[in-house]
Amino acid sequence: MQSGKTLLMLVAALALAGVGWYLASDERADWQRESVAAAGDPVLPELAELEQRLKSIEFGDATQTRTVELRGATWVLLDKGGYPAKQDTVVGLVRSVADLERVEAKTANPARHDRLGLVDPGQGGAAR
Repeated sequence: MQSGKTLLMLVAALALAGVGWYLASDERADWQRESVAAAGDPVLPELAELEQRLKSIEFGDATQTRTVELRGATWVLLDKGGYPAKQDTVVGLVRSVADLERVEAKTANPARHDRLGLVDPGQGGAAR
């Protein structure tokens, strides 16, 4: 009976040592960011400062891209021959994006980004 307890303690100690090694390993260290943003922090803090100087906006997904450009005081759709866009929609979009706040990190592991839809379409992903 004593040898069973000893074996169980040895297995538990090895498992604990393995977890400690994993948490301290270099492989996991590259998952960590230099500075982790907290919940409530703006996603794009510089956008609020740049909002008044924006000249064009490109948005899209893996299948298509749209561009709106500011001509004079009017936002126009470049891929629609310069047709005027709904001004309040474009301005509202910019303000909405500027107001985006972080909620929580979903993963620190870049290998999981594709599964979560976070890979840039320019890199073969399906993020929007």
